Amino acid sequence: MIRTDTDGTEKEESQSASKSGRLAELKEDKAREARRWQRKRATIKRFASMK
Repeated sequence: MIRTDTDGTEKEESQSASKSGRLAELKEDKAREARRWQRKRATIKRFASMK
C-alpha cells in the first residue's frame, strides 16, 4: 500500500507502517508454527512412551 503523494515524508511513513505490520504478521506466524511444533513433539513423546 504505497500512496503516491507529492509529499515524500507521508509516503515513507506509510511504507514503514506497512513494513512494521508485515513484521508483526511474520512474528505471529513464527509463534504459531513454534506452538504447533511444540504440540507435535509432545504428542510424539506421549505415543512413544505408550509402546
